[in-house]
Order: sequence, then structure tokens, then C-alpha cells
Amino acid sequence: MLGVPTVAAQLAIVAHAPDSATACEAIEVSIAVSSSGAAVPRVTPPSFRPFDLLRNSAWPRVQRSRLSRTGFLPEYRYTITTDRIGTFTLPPFEASVG
Repeated sequence: MLGVPTVAAQLAIVAHAPDSATACEAIEVSIAVSSSGAAVPRVTPPSFRPFDLLRNSAWPRVQRSRLSRTGFLPEYRYTITTDRIGTFTLPPFEASVG
């Protein structure tokens, strides 16, 4: 019987955004993903509706993680706004490696 090698990648995700904002105000959302692997993690953003995406970091700022010599810590930034009034929640972001 042959064993199949397995690779376990650990990801830690931290998101920052204001708790509240007024209509038409630009809101910055930042997502940082640390990985212990040799590949840079990718973030797939959710649909921002009812928000409009004003700008984003097409190429994340990547630095070596202090937690691991082989890890990375990319940071993604999104600037969003909406003219609607009410309470809205962004769906979750998805992160993957490889």
C-alpha cells in the first residue's frame, strides 16, 4: 500500500473595517491572511452589493510573516461606498493557498 503525502496549510485571516459609516462615505476594508506555507495566499472577495467598489489593491502588499520563515502575510485593501441608508453586512471573504 502506498501512502499519499498530505500537506496541511494553515491560514489566519484578520479583517478591519469601521463598525458604522454614513451614506456616501468611503469605507476602507482591509484583509490580511497569514500562511505558514511557501505559496502566497489568495483572497476572493464577496459581492459587495449594495456597496460600490471604488478601488482595490490589485496586487496585494506581501511581506514575510514573522511567525514563520516560509510564510507570507499579504494584505488586500478595498474601498467601498453606498448611497443607501440602513444596516448592511458584507458576506465572508474566502482565502486559499495553492
